[in-house]
Amino acid sequence: MSMRKEEFMKEISVFILIFLSLIFSGCKDSEPNFSKEKRYLDENKAKWIGHKRTNYEMLFLCDCDFKYSDISIIINVENSTVSDAFYRESGDAVPIDRIAELPTIEVLFEIIEKAISDKVEKFDVTYDDDYGYPDLIIIDPDKAVDDDEYAYWVPNLK
Repeated sequence: MSMRKEEFMKEISVFILIFLSLIFSGCKDSEPNFSKEKRYLDENKAKWIGHKRTNYEMLFLCDCDFKYSDISIIINVENSTVSDAFYRESGDAVPIDRIAELPTIEVLFEIIEKAISDKVEKFDVTYDDDYGYPDLIIIDPDKAVDDDEYAYWVPNLK
């Protein structure tokens, strides 16, 4: 197995482990504290805005039933807009018609804001200590519905 593929498999394994442990561990069995989550969101969003990062590259992983399930994508953002993206493992470009579906950090903040306003049943977010961007988002809108939970992970931002 090539070194690149080994690194990719390690990252995917870590992501899946984190996702499953948060979903099934019961570490947050009680309902989310939305006022506290909103305060964390506001603090970290202000930190992100304060750094004035409008151009960056991020590694993005998604575990969900959406179009980009269980893959990792390198997303290039210029002036807060996705300019291009590549599948990490193959290096192939993401088709231009799908670029608009990929998130920026600002879109990830919007996803968190919506989850808070919708008062979803399961909600876990961690933020990068230095820049404030969300580096892990886990949302389950309705625990009674199977397979509606999703997770986004940004393990690397340059």
